[in-house]
Amino acid sequence: MIKKWVLLFFLGISFLVHSQNTLSSQSQVSVLTVGPGEDLYSIFGHTAIRIKDDSLNVDVVFNYGTFEFSDDFYVLFAMGKLNYKLDTEPFEVFKDAYIWENRWVKEQLLNLTQSQKQKILDALLINYRPENKYYLYDFFYDNCSTRPRDIIETALGPEVQLVYPQPKPDSSFRDLTDVYLVQQSWGDVGIDLGLGSPSDVLATEKHKTFLPDYLLTSLSLSKIKDANGTWIPLVSAQQEIVPNDPIQTEFDPLSPFMVFFYLLLLYLLVGVILQSSVLLKILDSLLFSVVGLAGWLIIFLWFVTDHNTTQNNFNLLWCFPLLFPFGLLLWVKSQGKTIRRFWIFILALNGLVILTWYLLPQKMNPYYLAFALLLAARYASYLGIWDNTPLGRFKFFSLQKLS
Repeated sequence: MIKKWVLLFFLGISFLVHSQNTLSSQSQVSVLTVGPGEDLYSIFGHTAIRIKDDSLNVDVVFNYGTFEFSDDFYVLFAMGKLNYKLDTEPFEVFKDAYIWENRWVKEQLLNLTQSQKQKILDALLINYRPENKYYLYDFFYDNCSTRPRDIIETALGPEVQLVYPQPKPDSSFRDLTDVYLVQQSWGDVGIDLGLGSPSDVLATEKHKTFLPDYLLTSLSLSKIKDANGTWIPLVSAQQEIVPNDPIQTEFDPLSPFMVFFYLLLLYLLVGVILQSSVLLKILDSLLFSVVGLAGWLIIFLWFVTDHNTTQNNFNLLWCFPLLFPFGLLLWVKSQGKTIRRFWIFILALNGLVILTWYLLPQKMNPYYLAFALLLAARYASYLGIWDNTPLGRFKFFSLQKLS
């Protein structure tokens, strides 16, 4: 069966690309919207365009969400230089893939005249040419959802009125993506670490359609001119062609919240119950080094890569890069004035960030505030701030004074 579909697909796409014949009166143009997947890369859904013409044995999906996996794939991805491309595949292959992934697929049949269908196909085939099919992927502004939207809008011009939904006023790009990351807690933490303040820009109603769900809603509200020049609904029919089984959410013992809880318990065990200075230094060295390395990652994403949304990242204020290697200097017996001044500076900076946490021009992940508070307590202990207080009798608060 698969071989049959693949053969028909190549015959059909070859006919579309190389023939001058137009689509028949039986042809259909529809937009396919795919629901969120379980993996982080698929959590936001997907959009594609389907061209079906039984008289030509054509049932093909135009998909802007593909890329070529090469030896330098990860380098290009990290640098923000990964090119995605428009590709085609048989509809049945497309459909079966999402049945296997347990992701719903909804189809919106577009209410187009014969001329309008041809305009959509012609625009897709121009995009499908080797010199046009590749594009520099941008998650917020140029992705698998914005490309089909732009094809419809550009190909049909004044004949179409795309209406953009208004689900919630004053939504930033970060706010819009956070909704999808509720069940991806580590993905949420990681994305919030790497994204800078540009992701907190308020998204326009059109910009919100970078998410397939919003484009689905937009198309259902939009209008198209029929052959008589009358405005009619753009979508003539909508159906769910692939259902999915809801996934039950289970307790995750390794969620960011639980990991921080374990870390806090470990600190209390070592610093309050066991009162071990050596173990505290080991924990601090690891904690400071990890936070410092996160800071260097932020600098890399901000200054080295081409990702626009990773610039102006205020997480750098609490993920201070020089914590690595300064965190390793805890084991140096003779702590000079330079080291002491560093701890004074880092404590002051961290305290300022905590006090202005909700005033920063960037929405900060609440998990990071908990880490910032823990870091502040540990910085203070290396300056002996707690020594003359009742808390000073616990190693957690008073590890050593730097001279």
